[in-house]
Amino acid sequence: MSEALQLISEELAIFEEDVHFLEEAKKELRKEYGDMFIVIYKKKVVSSGQKIAIALERVKEKGIDVNQALVEFIPKKETVMVL
Repeated sequence: MSEALQLISEELAIFEEDVHFLEEAKKELRKEYGDMFIVIYKKKVVSSGQKIAIALERVKEKGIDVNQALVEFIPKKETVMVL
């Protein structure tokens, strides 16, 4: 496998783990970060804020590439959508 493909594969694996972390920890995250934007990177919440711009700026200050992180809004109350 080429070096570029290896890097892409590693980045996708990290993102996949972050999505899994979000789904598994959603209840706990809702308690702490309800009605906030959070940024998850390598299975950790690395930033949060009432506004997405604030959460992303904090991530940049930590030297994390926002394009490699998972950004999600966490509503205070769980919502169910019926289609």
